[in-house]
Amino acid sequence: MKTYKINNTAGLSLEQLYTSLSAGGCIISYGYCISAIAFTYRLMSAPYYIKAGEKPSTYRKKYNRLSRIFGWWGIPWGPIYTFDMLRMNREKRGGGINITEDVLSVLRDKYANRDLNEIFAEDILITYGEDEQQESELSPVKLNSGLIK
Repeated sequence: MKTYKINNTAGLSLEQLYTSLSAGGCIISYGYCISAIAFTYRLMSAPYYIKAGEKPSTYRKKYNRLSRIFGWWGIPWGPIYTFDMLRMNREKRGGGINITEDVLSVLRDKYANRDLNEIFAEDILITYGEDEQQESELSPVKLNSGLIK
């Protein structure tokens, strides 16, 4: 699990955020690619809250620029992954990946007992993603005395 800051949410209450999202706002994460000769990384940005009617292109330009400058240099995957990230950011309304529903479910769980009209002084932080540790038959079992295979 990783902690993310939802950009552009400072100064909002949960009620304002929920209302704006139901009126057409969204939370989007953009992809970008960084390469260095033999290594190519596909990465995702922190989520951005985009108000209804706001142009999301202002946020995706930064990540497209990163991919165009630093993505091509890995052989052989740099050009392929760079093209994928640029295409992903171009698609749909504003590009990127719309993670609004996922973030809303996390927010509802995290702030279930909080006053909806309380205003956040800083951007909202959420913990989001897959569990890093998944058990398998071959994974070591941790006991009080250490690791046993």
